[in-house]
Amino acid sequence: MERTQYTNEDLDDYHGHTHVTSDFPDGIYHYHITNEDPYLNGNGFFGTAGTITR
Repeated sequence: MERTQYTNEDLDDYHGHTHVTSDFPDGIYHYHITNEDPYLNGNGFFGTAGTITR
């Protein structure tokens, strides 16, 4: 698996983005941890809590 190091500039205000993953080939919104402040979940959380079904 290729690993990419993301910076704050690569992510949105919530420290995430939508991208294809092995489990979600059509893409899914997810968060990233960075080496820069605020590190994780910059401005809260994106969306509404719920469940995901496949």
